[in-house]
Amino acid sequence: MPCQRLALEALTDALNTLLAGRVPTSMAPFLAGASLHALNKDGGDVRPIAVGEAVRRLASKCACAKARESATEYLVPLQVGVGCAFGAEAVIHAVSQYCRRNRNAASKLVLKVDFANAFNTVDRETFLRACQEITPEVSKWAWWCYSQPSHLYYGEGPPLASSAGVQQGDNLGPLLFSLALQPTLERLAALRGAGGLDIVAGYLDDVVVAGDHLAVLEALRILHDAAPGIGLHLKLEKCELIPTAGANTTANLAAFPANIKRKLDGNFDLLGAPIGDCDHCCSYLREKRLLPAQAKLAELRELGDAHAAYKILSACLGSCKMMYAMRTTRPEWASSVMQDFDSIIRETLESTLGSAIDDESWRQAQLSTSSGGLGLRSADAHATAAFLASSTCSAELCQKIDPGFTWNESGLGTVARQYNASVPATKWVAVDQQPSEGEGGLKQSDLSEALEDAQFASLKAQGSTEDKARLEAAAAAHAGAWLNAPATRAAGLRLTTAEFAVAALLRIGGRILSRERWCPKCDQQLTQRAHHAVRCRAGGDITVRHNSLRDECFFRCGAAGFEAERETTGLLREATRRRPGDVVIQSCPGMGAIALDFAVTCPLQATLLAESAQHPLAAARSYEAHKMEDRRTAQQCAAAGLTLVPMVAETLGGWGPAAQNFFRNLAKAAADRQGIDASIASCQIYESMGIRLQRANARAVLSRTSALLTSCDNTAIATTRSEAALVLSAATPFTS
Repeated sequence: MPCQRLALEALTDALNTLLAGRVPTSMAPFLAGASLHALNKDGGDVRPIAVGEAVRRLASKCACAKARESATEYLVPLQVGVGCAFGAEAVIHAVSQYCRRNRNAASKLVLKVDFANAFNTVDRETFLRACQEITPEVSKWAWWCYSQPSHLYYGEGPPLASSAGVQQGDNLGPLLFSLALQPTLERLAALRGAGGLDIVAGYLDDVVVAGDHLAVLEALRILHDAAPGIGLHLKLEKCELIPTAGANTTANLAAFPANIKRKLDGNFDLLGAPIGDCDHCCSYLREKRLLPAQAKLAELRELGDAHAAYKILSACLGSCKMMYAMRTTRPEWASSVMQDFDSIIRETLESTLGSAIDDESWRQAQLSTSSGGLGLRSADAHATAAFLASSTCSAELCQKIDPGFTWNESGLGTVARQYNASVPATKWVAVDQQPSEGEGGLKQSDLSEALEDAQFASLKAQGSTEDKARLEAAAAAHAGAWLNAPATRAAGLRLTTAEFAVAALLRIGGRILSRERWCPKCDQQLTQRAHHAVRCRAGGDITVRHNSLRDECFFRCGAAGFEAERETTGLLREATRRRPGDVVIQSCPGMGAIALDFAVTCPLQATLLAESAQHPLAAARSYEAHKMEDRRTAQQCAAAGLTLVPMVAETLGGWGPAAQNFFRNLAKAAADRQGIDASIASCQIYESMGIRLQRANARAVLSRTSALLTSCDNTAIATTRSEAALVLSAATPFTS
């Protein structure tokens, strides 16, 4: 849209002016200032995070992108914390292999270096001078932000002066810090060679060196002497010394300061990942990853809002919480912890839904939303994919960090065999040779997709015909879009707890009722999974659902600039009182004059069950054909200059080909009108339509649960926690 383009142009001009340093320096104390937030660290320390102005942060992000190439060329491989993909993982894999490879080298040591409050004390003059020399393209902006003190605000007190270091929270901060530290790392790198250092690597302020004990001692002396010159100071009590040979070391450990920790068992952690034996890795992951996640998940169970809890669980507290551990720790060592984590996720989901779920439903829930699940991927099942991807993608950088790094010592053979046992032979991976330089490694997304496909096939093979049909319907294109919608009440995209619980259980085949009953509205059988409720013609629920979808589409047509009409009569010559469709658009881009006719069909109905079990959207395609033939509506529309478009949805969320084609045109028009990408507009359409479809489905189930109250004793109905929640919710009036 023109107004958006003007705003973007104005913002671009403002950012270019800032980056060029052409803004009065009198504004710097305010624009380069920030609000302070104190975050707890391990050991009782506090990390001060500075949250700056949005425009300042955006300018710094642009500066980082501009300086990425020159910074990477200067810093890597000594410093891998800036502009370097897989930097932290490469350091971990390299040091881990170094320790294994040198477990019989009695004179070899690994030294972990820790600086005291490094980011907040690094000398500003040093990094500004380095910035002007190495990355001159961003030096004016860096100078404008840091050449004078700025204001830091904490609580209600007066502003504090930010006069030293870089602000933790400034996007440009890591680059500036690394530029200041790099000359010192280069001095350490000069110690490389026979009898010297083997590894010198920094990830921002975390530095690790490894090699002969005398060279490591010299490296410590250099760091101790050089650090004050750039505003840094070693925190010796947090440094760690690890002999690769363990207690069999011949290195003179007494030559090192006494307050440096000695790890004679060879077990330690580096950049948040455990290195050492199996027991150490398990105990570390359990203490540092599993227990904190368990505490957060326990809080999530008390949220009282199933939809919001699910969004937090899937986006923040699911397998993503363990992803770093999955990528850096051998899967066979971490397996017990990952299994326990998966169990906690399952318990959290059951608590959120108010119902226990069986093993098959849980396996489906672990599939991605595009594969028919709830997106709660198994950390244990995908650990092999994560570790293989990390190891192969970081191998080239590992060799730059440690010239002695060898592919044969990477230990990937066992992991690959474990992965290959879970996928068909056509998806097997081979790790007998290192990827060629520049080729890159295995992609975790590809590996995980193969695992999901295998799990989907396994579920289908073991399930009944109804299970097969439900799986295919849940995995149909856009059927899981409602799960990806932002759960905002203002946009009408938040489901109540009972609505979300029912919709999720319908999707994964969970048992909503404790036993089979008769539908109180039509006297048909109502199974434990309650799928009859979403196709029952009694009670008016299907009409409400139909109208909800029609109205949402109508409003979105208006937002896209389409001139649409609802329930228009008098357009068909042979039947003037009939409506050609639910929504009529006289001029739809790419389609002409069209009549949209909405309907919802169930892929689990007996007449379509076998076909639906074999092909996704079989029910939608069948009903599309019925719509085109029914009462010659398509021919009558054509005679009136209209094209009939059957907008058929399946109860589990998929849409027929004709509906998808229309939504594609609607998304393009909406994107052009709003100035957004068509893919974003398409997602918004499917998410919104999906939420309304699942809300109506859930209410159909809940209305029957509520109706049972009039003829049965409450305690007889609410025989499970799930049913109790549904009964209570059904007794409360619904609001849109």
